[in-house]
Amino acid sequence: MVSASDIKPAEKKSLIGTFILVFLFGPLGALYVSAPFAAIYLVVAIGVALVTGGFGVILVWLVYLLYAPEMVSRQNKAERERVRLAKLEIEEQANKLALEEKRHQELLDAVKQGKIKNISDIEF
Repeated sequence: MVSASDIKPAEKKSLIGTFILVFLFGPLGALYVSAPFAAIYLVVAIGVALVTGGFGVILVWLVYLLYAPEMVSRQNKAERERVRLAKLEIEEQANKLALEEKRHQELLDAVKQGKIKNISDIEF
């Protein structure tokens, strides 16, 4: 059975790593943090490049460099929340299982003591 301690978070994304990758590779560097974000970044960069003849890409690049800390923060927060919810779900399942085990043991004890002689005597 899986326990709450078995749930491990994915590796925390590095702010410095993200910054360097976005600086060097632009939209492709943003893949390190989030594929959907990288796709949006790429579409915006291409759109701006087409409209400005390529010069606006530098501005887009700088904006995304400034947005890199927010990207990392959101991604790491989402991962912490995913792990927290998974642990809560496992604990809830363990509690249900413990309750079922207790009820089962109570029924066995009642049968052994002669309190239950017929299946119709069992209250559900």
